[in-house]
Amino acid sequence: MNTNNIKKYAPQARNDFRDAVIQKLTTLGIAADKKGNLQIAEAETIGETVRYGQFDYPLSTLPRRERLVKRAREQGFEVLVEPLRLHLV
Repeated sequence: MNTNNIKKYAPQARNDFRDAVIQKLTTLGIAADKKGNLQIAEAETIGETVRYGQFDYPLSTLPRRERLVKRAREQGFEVLVEPLRLHLV
């Protein structure tokens, strides 16, 4: 089996996945500024929804988001974005 195409595609796929994770974290109000400092938007509860920055989500997302915020504060944004790096190296 010729694996050259997979070897060429894998780095780009990893970067695309990383970008998608960063985009999703941003919609949840978890981001890093240009210096790498963690930026966390306050969660504002509005009825049955919760707003993180400018995005609204169901209230059920709050506990999962809080776990992500805790993990981001403990481990850092880069570790949160690239959890697979430890397994790939």
